[in-house]
Amino acid sequence: MNALQLAYLGDSVLEVYVRKHLLQQQIGSIEQLHKRTVHFTNAKSQAKFLEELMLELDDDEIATVKKGRNSQASQGKKSATMIEYKYATGLETLLGQLYLDDITRLETVVQRYIEIGSNHGHTIKR
Repeated sequence: MNALQLAYLGDSVLEVYVRKHLLQQQIGSIEQLHKRTVHFTNAKSQAKFLEELMLELDDDEIATVKKGRNSQASQGKKSATMIEYKYATGLETLLGQLYLDDITRLETVVQRYIEIGSNHGHTIKR
């Protein structure tokens, strides 16, 4: 698969894990769940997470991130800068590759994503 195909897959994988996490938090209404999911998985949040994660990646994972980051993806929405969008694409590419190759590592990375996101206030406190 090329980088954008992996990013497409990685985007959906991340959303499923985040949705599962938020459901376990018993947040409430579907509307609240949707808002939290969007906030947790937007390009700005993904780029911020990747910045913190880069030191924990091995050389192959960094190469996969760069492959996605440097792909010719066009910017979708204007809610993020082009740099944030490219880094988010890099993260999604990594997640897509890990989904195909190493579910255990994928779950470790996604758990870190959720931990970091939670520390940045991306969950609703009861």
